[in-house]
Amino acid sequence: MFHHHFNFSYMEADYNSDPSTASKIDFNTPANKKEIPCDTCEYEDTCALKVLECSAFRNWASTGDYKETDVVRLLRAA
Repeated sequence: MFHHHFNFSYMEADYNSDPSTASKIDFNTPANKKEIPCDTCEYEDTCALKVLECSAFRNWASTGDYKETDVVRLLRAA
């Protein structure tokens, strides 16, 4: 059986030698054209309690926009 002995410990590694590039990553997050539809919806508490989402919320989450007629339309479990 072979045993390798290294003089280098992972604790000695300098993980912060280069500046982070995390802030340069483009996550393709859409700019919201409207505020979240839940803030003005009468079903906000019900949806939060039962973990539901409507068509307006799903569209807003993916594109940042929604149609007013989609609020409370096609409610389903998130």
